[in-house]
Amino acid sequence: MDLNNIKYIKIQSIMASVIALIIIFTFILVYYIKQIKYQDTKNKVLLDSQPNIIIITNGEKIVDANKQLFKFFPSAKNIEDFINKYVCICSFFEVMDNEEYIENKLYNGNNWCEHIFLNQNKNFKVAIKNSNNELRHFNVKTSKVKLGENIIVTFIDITNEILQKEKEINTQKAIFQQSKINAVINTLNNIAHQWRQPLGIISTIASGIKLKNSIKSLTDKEFDESCDKIIYNTQKLSNTIENFTDFFTKDSSSSSISIIESTNQIIKFLSSVFEKNSIIYKFNYDKDLMIECNSGSFTEAILNLLDNSIYSLIQNNKENDRYIFIDFKDSKLSIKDNAGGVDDAILSKILEPYFTTKHQSFGTGLGLYIVQEIFVRNHNFKSDLRNETFIYNGKENRGLNFIIDFS
Repeated sequence: MDLNNIKYIKIQSIMASVIALIIIFTFILVYYIKQIKYQDTKNKVLLDSQPNIIIITNGEKIVDANKQLFKFFPSAKNIEDFINKYVCICSFFEVMDNEEYIENKLYNGNNWCEHIFLNQNKNFKVAIKNSNNELRHFNVKTSKVKLGENIIVTFIDITNEILQKEKEINTQKAIFQQSKINAVINTLNNIAHQWRQPLGIISTIASGIKLKNSIKSLTDKEFDESCDKIIYNTQKLSNTIENFTDFFTKDSSSSSISIIESTNQIIKFLSSVFEKNSIIYKFNYDKDLMIECNSGSFTEAILNLLDNSIYSLIQNNKENDRYIFIDFKDSKLSIKDNAGGVDDAILSKILEPYFTTKHQSFGTGLGLYIVQEIFVRNHNFKSDLRNETFIYNGKENRGLNFIIDFS
């Protein structure tokens, strides 16, 4: 056997193996590249299908983004175009007077993106103007892990939610403003009633003095007594004004107030209204309770409850059958009347704004809603509203009971 031939055959076999390996490697490499491209395309399609803006950035420069970014900034056709024109999305962040909103600045040495990444338990927002100069609001979230030096950041548009909240806030302001106006009107009506009697007395005394003086029969004693009566009734008028001032010019901040003392003051203020409309009230209580609450708001809420009962009693009950029961026990204030209650079918609706069972000239449907807002939403107290049937003076009565739990 020729050794040269054997050597040649070996060389040929090695070369064939090498070529085969190269071909196999080439096929594997081509397949792998195709798979990478396919996966990249798949990931890109997935990112582009998202409704939110998603970018990859180090906080100073964008590396990549989905097509939602270019919809928001239509002057940039692709990521290269965006980088050439703007470099970073952060240059569009608007300065907002709110700590939740991120600005394009350093936070303890970290840029905006790193700051969000390091504080993922917090809620961050940004405000950006679009191509139509409309301010849009976004929640901003980052990925939990980095891609090398870069971070995936998602911008979720919450503009509609923000606008809805602003609308609700403005509606609340309008409702409370209307409630204040209604409270002032009701109080002025109460003042007008409380003034009629002392003004009538003053007018009668003054007429008597003038008449007696004209016929020269006015004695010094009668003059002094008449003046004392005028002074006494003038003081009553002054006290009414002071009560009115106390109700509507108190400090808007919360303070420690007494439930029993505050309720007694309100009852005293309405005493002439109760008397005029033949309403008997009963105020029973055990030990007092001090609560942190705005005194003006407390007064407004209780006045609304009592006004609701007064109106219902006048409309539904005869003059000799009108009662309001006010009880404060176990930290619960209950205001109940015997006006027949409210239809169970609408009971759940009467706390809604502008829902009213009164005639339009008597109510706007804000009274009970304002009570709920003041005690439940603003001060986190609990409330309950229900129809109750009870026995009083041996007679079965039915009425609406509003309960505020201050515990």
